[in-house]
Amino acid sequence: MQLTELPTYLENLAKQQRCTTYSELTSMLGLPDFDGNWSAHPLARIFENLDAEDHEHNRPFRTSAVVKKANAGEHRIPGLGYFKSLAKLKGIRKSKNNDEVIIHATELKALYDYYQTR
Repeated sequence: MQLTELPTYLENLAKQQRCTTYSELTSMLGLPDFDGNWSAHPLARIFENLDAEDHEHNRPFRTSAVVKKANAGEHRIPGLGYFKSLAKLKGIRKSKNNDEVIIHATELKALYDYYQTR
């Protein structure tokens, strides 16, 4: 898959109500694996641009469909950069009663709902 196809790929995932992992995505795009330094990874800037575009067009973030691999008993949620982007662009921040799992579930449902009609 080419980088130019990424937005459409994420939209198709949303239409199918599916997610992918960062490692699956980097493999499909021929990018290096994530080494723990998200800000230096090529996907970081790409995701920032996608989130800004979605915010500008009042859409749910397509990056909601990309999650970390989960260990047994863990929830599959996006990485820290996703939540920073939500805070910066949408003002959505976690609090005691609004943790990352709930925030992501809400955003993912909005994404799925949005693309069911498109």
